[in-house]
Amino acid sequence: MKTIFAMVIAAPILALFIGVGSWALRMADSWTPTNTDVLIGGIVSACTTGGIVMALILSALIALVFYSRFQQDRDYVPLRWHREGYPTLPPPPTPWREVQPPMLTMNQPNGEWHSRGPEIYDVWRDESKGNGNENQWQ
Repeated sequence: MKTIFAMVIAAPILALFIGVGSWALRMADSWTPTNTDVLIGGIVSACTTGGIVMALILSALIALVFYSRFQQDRDYVPLRWHREGYPTLPPPPTPWREVQPPMLTMNQPNGEWHSRGPEIYDVWRDESKGNGNENQWQ
């Protein structure tokens, strides 16, 4: 059954290839440089026409999308607020957004809120000053 189905499908395809091959051989016998120019011109004009048609179809689709979007927004009226003079200040903060006092106070052993500057990061200074070990790093 499968071979019969394959033969039914394959026979027209084979006949098409044989017909195109014989037509190409007959055309090759009478081919001239003028035919080449005509063939190239025809291919270029066909591709150009196809490109123009595709550009028109694509632009029509994009135009339809924009048109439907504009028609959708046609009945929409945005809210307009009445504004007189200068804008007002923002409302006062709610209790959960109010500025809270710092949880640490100065001179606590837990830390400080500010740095004493780059001198506290100096790793090359002599840290043994005042400990009685002056010659430790020499």
